[in-house]
Amino acid sequence: MELQKILVVDDDKSVQLLMRAGASRTGNLTIQMAGNGQEALDCLKTWTPDLILMDVMMPVLGGFETLKIILLDQELKKIPVVMMSASIDQEKLKTFMEEGAIGVILKPFTPHKVIKELNDLYASNLLRD
Repeated sequence: MELQKILVVDDDKSVQLLMRAGASRTGNLTIQMAGNGQEALDCLKTWTPDLILMDVMMPVLGGFETLKIILLDQELKKIPVVMMSASIDQEKLKTFMEEGAIGVILKPFTPHKVIKELNDLYASNLLRD
């Protein structure tokens, strides 16, 4: 099963533009954007992505708090979440993985590389289930 729908949750417009550019090159990838965790939760009421790519630091509702809310919902917790951050130490990485993220993407990134990495994480997550 191939990754087809990604919800990108980030308040940084440049990240949103990069992800749209990467999606347009693949041709078979639909991307929805949310500027913070609350917008993501609102989007998830009507749209179900294959994967969520979520920044850690955001206004209104941050990524870590949003991840915890998603994991408490019986339907939403089935959607794999990949966290992204500009800086991360090994302890924080371990915390994200222990809390339920399937991976972490470090910023900055190139669209092609991040799309490939997300596909790999998605495929390996399907094999675990």
